[in-house]
Amino acid sequence: MLSHRFAFCASILIVVASQWAVAQTVQQTYEDGSPKAEGELNLGDKDGLWTYYYQDGTVSARIQYDRGGRDGFSLYYGFDGLLTGREYWDHDLLQDSAYYYFPGGGLEKAGIYRNGLYQGEWRFFHPNGQLRKLVYYQEGLPDGVFRVYTEKGRLLQSGAFKDGLEIGEWRFYNERGRLKFVGSYEQGKRVAPWYKMNWLNQPYPYHFEEEEEGEGPGAGRNKP
Repeated sequence: MLSHRFAFCASILIVVASQWAVAQTVQQTYEDGSPKAEGELNLGDKDGLWTYYYQDGTVSARIQYDRGGRDGFSLYYGFDGLLTGREYWDHDLLQDSAYYYFPGGGLEKAGIYRNGLYQGEWRFFHPNGQLRKLVYYQEGLPDGVFRVYTEKGRLLQSGAFKDGLEIGEWRFYNERGRLKFVGSYEQGKRVAPWYKMNWLNQPYPYHFEEEEEGEGPGAGRNKP
């Protein structure tokens, strides 16, 4: 009985030793010899925490791996060392909440991934911190409420998407927040009637064939 226990323990030690034998810490370098990345390879695959560097030695990213695929948090940094992005990966797919920042700080956009695709509410911001765009997604496609705002927080556009295409009533405003155009979409195409507001804020029929470049509803509008 004792000999069997000894053999079992010895086999465990052999397995552990073999795992240590195939796992190794490595450092990748730039042409000038400065560190580019460092972490552990296990059977040739990245495993555990890897740290990446800019050529001046500043950390550019810290990424968790499992058997070669991203698994866990990924953090990204600018040249100034400030955080520019934070993601969570599961089996090499983006999942859950993610945050991205402007160079020098300030939230640029935030939302949720599901299986590598945008899902649910995503918010996009101006550099001054004001909300720039609000979009809802379903499996990576805009699906639901869509809003665009100026840097001063005034509404520029409001509407909705279904399966990535504009639907229903859309409204377009000028930079001062006054309603400029209103009309409807069906499966991404504008359908009559559409109206343009005059200086008295009264609607009159708007015909697309009269549209000049940069003038009509949706001209230069932000796509999701």
